[in-house]
Amino acid sequence: MDTLMSTGDRRTGRTLVLAATAVPLLLALLAVLAVSTTDMLLDSPASFDGIRTLDVRTDHGDVEVVGADVTEVRVTRRAQGSGPRVESWGDGSLTVGLVCDETGSICGPLRDTAGSHTDYAFVVPRDITVTIRSEHGDVTVRGVTGKVDARTEAGRLRLDPPSPE
Repeated sequence: MDTLMSTGDRRTGRTLVLAATAVPLLLALLAVLAVSTTDMLLDSPASFDGIRTLDVRTDHGDVEVVGADVTEVRVTRRAQGSGPRVESWGDGSLTVGLVCDETGSICGPLRDTAGSHTDYAFVVPRDITVTIRSEHGDVTVRGVTGKVDARTEAGRLRLDPPSPE
């Protein structure tokens, strides 16, 4: 009888040690996940320096680009549903919604849905080059003096020229 109680006590002790170790680790993991996904769940502003070209591809997300007297590109993301998104930047370009293989030679648009997409609002330098392709989202470009190539298949397209200075 004492042997069984002793074995049970050891198991209980190991279980308590395991629980005491696992619970804080689990809580830390949940905290990291919460912090790292908060920007996908809420409006999430970000800034990118040195961007001269902006390329946005979306199936359902709305895109608004406003030219301003700024030196960096600022973006605010508004996730709808799980709001999938992919962004890459470098060499003076910011690309949104285009998924590429490791070599960068094969690329395709990120597929989203009406219930699960990300809307984007950009504030950009006025002289930036902008390319936007949207299937169903609304596209608005205002105040950009650089080259603009914006198209939408089923959404509304609004291109406003910059105001004279």
